[in-house]
Amino acid sequence: MSLHKVLKYLIALALITFIAFALFWGTDFLTRLFIPAPKPSYGVTFSVSYTKYLGLDLQTTYQAILDDLGSRKVRMPVYWDTIEKEDGKFDFSEYDNLLKTSKERGAQVILAIGYKVPRWPECSTPPWANSLDNNLLQQKVLRMVKETVTHYKNDPEIVAWQVENEPLLDFGICRMLGEPFLKEEVGSVRSLDSRPIILTDSGELGTWVTALQNSNIMGTSLYRIVWNPFFGYFRYPFPPLYYDLKAQLTRLIFAGSSRGVFVSELQAEPWTPGKSVLDMPIPEQMKLFTLDNFKEVVDFTKWTRLSDQYFWGVEWWYYMKLHGHPEYWEYAKGLFKPQF
Repeated sequence: MSLHKVLKYLIALALITFIAFALFWGTDFLTRLFIPAPKPSYGVTFSVSYTKYLGLDLQTTYQAILDDLGSRKVRMPVYWDTIEKEDGKFDFSEYDNLLKTSKERGAQVILAIGYKVPRWPECSTPPWANSLDNNLLQQKVLRMVKETVTHYKNDPEIVAWQVENEPLLDFGICRMLGEPFLKEEVGSVRSLDSRPIILTDSGELGTWVTALQNSNIMGTSLYRIVWNPFFGYFRYPFPPLYYDLKAQLTRLIFAGSSRGVFVSELQAEPWTPGKSVLDMPIPEQMKLFTLDNFKEVVDFTKWTRLSDQYFWGVEWWYYMKLHGHPEYWEYAKGLFKPQF
């Protein structure tokens, strides 16, 4: 094919893409004018490992999230390397204390379990399991999941099990265990307890089909500004309507029995590429995620019309509050206050 023809095709593709996005954004604008957005119900993801990494006390931070911030919905990852430090020896005491606090406050908890769960490096594999072949690794993961569900299945504060986190997205320091294993894992949890099962997928990079078909409820991540090594920082071009239509159409075509889609990971902290947040001065962190960015995320996401939305970054808000910048925490308090 000649260079001239290649250029013609590229120009045509660019025009079609431009027209498609113009129509998308135009429809989104008109929808906002005539159809009010429902008020979302907010929750947070609370990470044991990230809280410790920021040098925060677990119980003090968690109690502040429930008592001062006012969240009554929490997604809590259970990290494999914290509950099975030695092969076959399980210790859930750290999570027992947090879930006891949840129960006392009447908080509802989604427990995220499995090999790949929220927060970098995604897969917190205990050192003794690093050298296992895939078959044996899968057996150990299934045992860990069974032990976790059995340990907590009588806890009323747990309202759903999230099995893995974006398991079909190749992200993090993980082995890709594949869709057949995911289905086996989901089947194991279903056999142990009747509470809803959640699977998650990337809002911008995932198809959502497998996650919707194999769960009761699906959680999507939603990021506005992201970073990768090729382009640096960039903003996703999708309007809020994209997420609503994607949820409705994917359910209609592929998963009619699904209870729906919620935002399980809503960006509300800085993305710090190539370095640890603790290696970055606080003013630089604040430039990467300003209070205006926070407000823009909240305004944007309400128009997705996805009713439940779980913020990503509550530990950082508390860290900033303790380091002389309470504005993120105080703004978030206003979002949670109307729930009571």
